[in-house]
Amino acid sequence: MKQIYLDGRFIRQAVASTSAAAAGLKQSAGLFETMRVRHGRVYLFDRHLERLLASCPVVGLKAPARQELVAAVKELVRRNGLQDGALRLVVTAGRGRTEVCITERPLSVEASLEDTPVFSAVLYDREQAGFSGVPCVKTIHRDFYCRVGSFAASQKADEAFFLNASFELVEGSRTNVFCVRQGDVLTPPLESGCLPGITRARALELLAGMKVRCYETAIGPEWLYGAEEIFVTNALIGVAAVTRYNGRPVGPDCRGPLTSHLAKVYQNDVENACRIG
Repeated sequence: MKQIYLDGRFIRQAVASTSAAAAGLKQSAGLFETMRVRHGRVYLFDRHLERLLASCPVVGLKAPARQELVAAVKELVRRNGLQDGALRLVVTAGRGRTEVCITERPLSVEASLEDTPVFSAVLYDREQAGFSGVPCVKTIHRDFYCRVGSFAASQKADEAFFLNASFELVEGSRTNVFCVRQGDVLTPPLESGCLPGITRARALELLAGMKVRCYETAIGPEWLYGAEEIFVTNALIGVAAVTRYNGRPVGPDCRGPLTSHLAKVYQNDVENACRIG
């Protein structure tokens, strides 16, 4: 029976799903991290913890002890025998203290593919995000992102991108977005209101190692129509190619060479970082 970590205790997941404590996690202020586990190790674990702990003051949470989070994650991975999968770490405002819940999550179909995942995407233009210019944190209150994701599903697309109040591209409902123009990689800056994605940052580092010029710059939605390639990133899928945007093919309507190369470099990075010995 799988276990979860809840407020200092490891309990059976079936019990936790019906407990009042677990239900209460959804009602208060809180943050979460979704982390990739490979070979029994959490990829870029330190970076996930740094983002989570730095975000706590933004939403009025007292940051939990780093040592507690590290020990709890490692022990949960051991107890569940987790070798290849994902974890969701949630911190919320409890009864006078910060509560911690860590659960195992199944990998998405895209994350389990050996080849570069392929997405279709659309533009969500029904409303603009109102948080450009302010710190964007990974809060558990995701109503806006849920609306964006639901719109993508209604259009039979895998992802939807949205704009900020300046009508500049921000990100997707669950991914950061990049486009390739004349061989250069462009991505919205953090000032656009996009989440400082862990995979986004690592992708930029890997691209620099590949000697690819990258620019964090304001992007109008029309720029995507002329892109040679579009790709998206998050912690579970890694790097995914967007081959159709708003019903139109992107480039040759297949995985572009830069995206394919980056995806392989990223997969190798995960393997090298998590492999034991």
